[in-house]
Amino acid sequence: MGTVGVLAVLLAAVALVVRHLVKSRKSGCACGSCSHCNHCNHQ
Repeated sequence: MGTVGVLAVLLAAVALVVRHLVKSRKSGCACGSCSHCNHCNHQ
């Protein structure tokens, strides 16, 4: 894999994170109040 491959992987990861953040904000759930907020489940 060259530089292009690495950039593609980074872009895909960023896109996933952004999509998750937008989805969480759009549903308006606070941490711990709903099961799909995975990063808050351990609290």
